Amino acid sequence: MRGTGPQRYLRAGVRRGGIELRQLLRTKKELSGHLVNIVVAIVLAMTISSSVPGTELPMGHLMMAGFAAYLLFQLGVLNIPQMLVTEREEGVLLRLRATPGGIPAYLVAKALLILGLAVGTLVLLLTAGALLADGPLPATPAQWLTLVWVTAWDCSRSYRSARP
Repeated sequence: MRGTGPQRYLRAGVRRGGIELRQLLRTKKELSGHLVNIVVAIVLAMTISSSVPGTELPMGHLMMAGFAAYLLFQLGVLNIPQMLVTEREEGVLLRLRATPGGIPAYLVAKALLILGLAVGTLVLLLTAGALLADGPLPATPAQWLTLVWVTAWDCSRSYRSARP
């Protein structure tokens, strides 16, 4: 691998992150675990037609926002520790410590994996919600910017929790 220090770790991490994301997308069991949550959110948003008490806001819109937050929370707080425990039991982390630059590349890969999952989950949820449940999409550039920075903040928190 060309480059020294951080460049090399970054390149190895990006390569490993791409491999992990492709592997997740090709594994039916892993992929179905993520898709079931989106399906549940859409079904619930479609079936509950009442308004939030005291407002004209449909309950489905509030549920979609809540599910988006829950799915990001699930990625960072539940999935990362599960991955770490599994990889520790399999000896992956021990092998990485013996590899030059293994841990930094591992952290970059996990950060990219969580970022890819978070963005993919939000895109699927927002798209399906808008098409099937008349869910809200951000209407102004400021609202899109808010969605992006909140997602980035959550992913950065997930990255910090991924450190072995």
